[in-house]
Amino acid sequence: MAGQGDSGSSGSGDVGSAGEGGAGNASEGGAGNAGEGGAGNAGEGGAGDAGSAGEGATEPLDLTFADAFVIKVQARSDRSLLVLLDKPLDLHVDSGSPQRKLLLLDAAGRQLELLAASSSSRFLLDFAVHDSGDVSVLYSTATEYSLERFDANGDSLGMSVLSDSEIDQDPPVWNGPPSAGVEPFTFDTGRIAAFGEQLLVATRTGRHSVTARRFAFFDDGAGAAFHVEWRTLVVPPFKIGAVGLAGGSYDTFSAVQAQVMLHLAVDQAGIIYVAVQHPHLGGTNLVKAYAQVFAETLNGDADALDLYVTRIASDGKRIGTTVVGTAEDDQLFGLRGGQDSALVIGRKEYWNDQGTGFDALVARLDGKTGALQLRELNVERSDLAFDAVALAGGSWLVTGASDWQQNPHGASVSEESQAFLRRLDANGESSGIALANGPRHNEGRTLVPFGRGRWLLGGMSDGPGTHSGDGDPAKVRASGFLREFRLDARGQL
Repeated sequence: MAGQGDSGSSGSGDVGSAGEGGAGNASEGGAGNAGEGGAGNAGEGGAGDAGSAGEGATEPLDLTFADAFVIKVQARSDRSLLVLLDKPLDLHVDSGSPQRKLLLLDAAGRQLELLAASSSSRFLLDFAVHDSGDVSVLYSTATEYSLERFDANGDSLGMSVLSDSEIDQDPPVWNGPPSAGVEPFTFDTGRIAAFGEQLLVATRTGRHSVTARRFAFFDDGAGAAFHVEWRTLVVPPFKIGAVGLAGGSYDTFSAVQAQVMLHLAVDQAGIIYVAVQHPHLGGTNLVKAYAQVFAETLNGDADALDLYVTRIASDGKRIGTTVVGTAEDDQLFGLRGGQDSALVIGRKEYWNDQGTGFDALVARLDGKTGALQLRELNVERSDLAFDAVALAGGSWLVTGASDWQQNPHGASVSEESQAFLRRLDANGESSGIALANGPRHNEGRTLVPFGRGRWLLGGMSDGPGTHSGDGDPAKVRASGFLREFRLDARGQL
């Protein structure tokens, strides 16, 4: 099964997890990838037409997208592309309703179809490509999640609203008014990944708990629909304090909302990974909940400012949770499945007065042994990684944002930022290529293997900083890019 997840990819990386249970097999198709925590859709207002790389499919792709940026791309076996576009949200208007759209492009980058999009009340979160070329899509509203399945041509095959009667029965049992099915702090708290023709779904509930479910899609006589095969509690219900920016118009990197977002991946051996980070306030609440409900002792930072990855076998059996972190404050922005492991992706902070003490953080979690390999990447001033792929020989390909600074006493991020693409070797040394960054804020979000040494890099250009739109809402905008690059036979840039 080709490893996949929010930073999914078919390809080389290895994945891991500690623990007991075995993994089942699943065969999964094309390459995939998703940047940060969220996938989404560029609302009704449109994200601009895809560009073209020229008449021939062998021309290097170099696409731009107006008024939206690229956060996830998957390539099918015919080299057609599914591209998920997102729009920056003005905090004065809305901070939790993703406005995204999903485009189907041919191998030369020409738009074939607008497959799905957010509306004013239903929000596109994520998508996954199956072996057959079918595409599944996850939506949310303020109260519920739903799934839709499309065939390879983009025609809808069926839709299901997801219900979960066990939310309030999960320990500790809640006897008050029924809890909502969707996290209240932001509606962008669900992710999906293909498991052959089946679908893995991870969502956060109104109790702040996280569940994982596997669905099959078939017609039981009442019409084609998604049918749940198993459900597993990943994160037990616990208290999370609401946190927001004291000022500003944009949540750069979605760093404030990261405390309730989640990430999902599956490796080629069939191990499933669901990752969350610590809450901004009361980090020990999460650790205590794991101990009380699962009898798991999670040994991390004393202040619990770490990342937590739960491994699940293909039959839904919970294997265990691994702490991924450093002595500093760590934040989670991606998760990518590989051969027999997962790469956990984000940033860590070495605090300084200048607000430039952030380094990119990437860790490999082995699915069989639970062994952890952690590497840091310092590119320029502050750095953050959104996606990473394991290459042959133990090197990792990493993309993200660098050369920015953050209020050392808050969460405001500068408008200037540069996208980066680096190869990070096992010895900690790195090399990279210069990227054509645009004005203002730039981010590398997603990496996609495209065959015969060809790769795609998608992301943001001309984006906002935290305060860009304070005096002019029109400055809360961004464009997107999807560009081809190559690795040589040795995997060098």
